[in-house]
Amino acid sequence: MKKPDILVPYTGPDSSGETTDIFIYLRPETNGIDAESAIMKVIYNYPEHEDAVKMVYFANYPGSFIRSKHIIEHHYSHKLKTAEEGKKAFTPKMRECFEKHFNADFYDSEILGAYDAMKKFSIDEEELFNLWVAEDDFCTVYGNTIKKYKNSYIINYD
Repeated sequence: MKKPDILVPYTGPDSSGETTDIFIYLRPETNGIDAESAIMKVIYNYPEHEDAVKMVYFANYPGSFIRSKHIIEHHYSHKLKTAEEGKKAFTPKMRECFEKHFNADFYDSEILGAYDAMKKFSIDEEELFNLWVAEDDFCTVYGNTIKKYKNSYIINYD
C-alpha cells in the first residue's frame, strides 16, 4: 500500500486561540491537480493571505490508501447505507421532501437504492452515475441524491 504524500506537514492547532483551522477534504473524484490548483489560487490571491491565511498541512492520498483505510465508507456512511437500503432508509422528512419535489406519492413510487438499480437496469456504477436526467428529475434530500429514471427513483446513484 502506498502511503500519502505529505507535501506540507501539519504543525497542530494554534494554541493562542486566535486562529481557526479549516480542513478541506476533497472527494476522490474531485481530487487532482485542477482542484488543488483552484484552492491554492484562492488562498494566494487573497490580498492579505500572508498575514491571514496559511497552509499548514497538505497531503495527497493514493487510491490504495483510501481503499485500505475504508475512507469512502466512513466519509459517505450515510449515503452508503441509503444506497443499500433504498426506500427503507427514508425518514419522514425525507419522504416529505421526496413527495414535494417529485409530486409523487412515496408509498406508490418505486424507490431503489443504487445497488438494486444497477441490477434492475443491468448497468454498472459508471453507467448509473452517468445517466442523464432532466433537472426536474433530480433532487438532493438531506445529503442524499435522487434521480428519476424510467419511472423509478434511484437514491445515491453517485
